[in-house]
Order: sequence, then structure tokens, then C-alpha cells
Amino acid sequence: MLGFLLGPFLALLPKRWRCSLPLPPSADWRVAFILSALAEFLAAVAAMLYWYSYSVTTWVSRGLDLALAGKAGPGANEQEIGFMAIFILATHPLTWLIAYFAVEGSVRLVAAAFAESHLGILLLFTLDKIFLKTTGQGG
Repeated sequence: MLGFLLGPFLALLPKRWRCSLPLPPSADWRVAFILSALAEFLAAVAAMLYWYSYSVTTWVSRGLDLALAGKAGPGANEQEIGFMAIFILATHPLTWLIAYFAVEGSVRLVAAAFAESHLGILLLFTLDKIFLKTTGQGG
């Protein structure tokens, strides 16, 4: 039961960190990894939906306000303002960060469900490797 409660959170850790924890060696990580990856993917999709809704409506509103005030030029129409909002969304760093977590979650989900590979999140794995290199422990 403890594996189902803590497992999805511990599944975020790199393998070396999980092995150093006082857990039973026969723990089945497959379900925990599937739940963790699915939660990461669904959270990223929900964040993207909210971010799209918030940002595009805000930017379109600001663009229309500028156009109605005559500051956007004489030829600006609704389609151009809407396209500019989508363009800003596509190039915004937060969009790319959310998309990264969606891709990472889907890769972890497929790896856990079909390849039975137990991958932690890339950020913690990279930090672990950097720590090992700087302390001279290899890795």
C-alpha cells in the first residue's frame, strides 16, 4: 500500500537515488511509474489548456484595444491580431516548458507501460550526473 502512495512521487527520482532509499528490494515500480508519468502528462496538458486560454485571450484583447485606439495601423484586422497572439504563444518560453513536461511525461509513460523501463525525470537525472562529475565519483 505504501508503494501506491509514495511510489509515484519516488518514481520521479533517478535510479541511484531510489536505490539509496530504505525500500524493500522486491518493490514493483511499474505501476508507480505509470501513475507518475500519467500524472505528469495530464498536468502538463491541463497547464497548456489553461495557459492557452489565459494568454491568447489576454493578447487578443490587448491587440484589439490597440487596433480600436488606432495604434495598430490602418490595415490591422481581427485575423492578424489573432495570428499574432498564436505566434506569441508558440514562441513564449512557458509554452515550451509546458510542452517539454508533456513530452517527458508521455515518454516516461510509454517507457513504463511497454518497455518496462523505469525512468526518473530528466532534470533530476541531469543534476545527479553533474553532482557525480563535480565530486569526482564518476557515474
